This record gives sequence, C-alpha cells and structure tokens, in this order.
Amino acid sequence: MRAKIAVFLCILLMIPAFALANVPEMTVEQVINSAFDDQIVSVTGVITKQVKHDKFIFKDDTGTILMEIDEEDWPQYNTPVFDKKLNIICEVEKDHKITKLEAKKVTIL
Repeated sequence: MRAKIAVFLCILLMIPAFALANVPEMTVEQVINSAFDDQIVSVTGVITKQVKHDKFIFKDDTGTILMEIDEEDWPQYNTPVFDKKLNIICEVEKDHKITKLEAKKVTIL
C-alpha cells in the first residue's frame, strides 16, 4: 500500500513540471494579437516600471504590457527585479479590448 501511495505522489508531483514544459513562448505582440483568454504562455523581457503594488510594465522587443506579479512569484526575497532579463510563465487575461498578463513563475536569466 505504501508503495502505491509513493508512486501516486511521484506522478502527481511530475504533472506541473510536464505541463510547464509545453508552454508556448510568445512575444508581447503575439500575446496581444493572437493569445486567448486564460492561455498559459511564456514571455521573455524586462520589467521597466512598477505601477502599483503588484502591477508592473513588462517590455520585450515587440512592445509593452501590464503584468500582475504577486510577491510570492518573485524568485528571490519577494523583491521586484527591474532591468534584468526575465522569463515569466504567465496567464493571459483578456477583457474586452484590454490584454494583460498574470505571472505564475518568474525566472531571472
């Protein structure tokens, strides 16, 4: 019985890593023009400005977009990182004509 539980837990822990491995890499322009609401995507660029406590301006070579990043999503000490290249796994939020991103995982490159 313990072996079955151990196998089940190992499989359960591998699912999130597998799911993240299939996340499409997109530019800001692609997110705005072709991503759909609630889609999980990966973007690479920099945070240029903090707008509110958990709202930031994210920029890549194709444009800028508003991104929500909760404290627990920052990689170190819950501290925002500005002007360093980041890869961010995030969820697209489309509401009428406004597109923004909600970070799920932030990695410093």
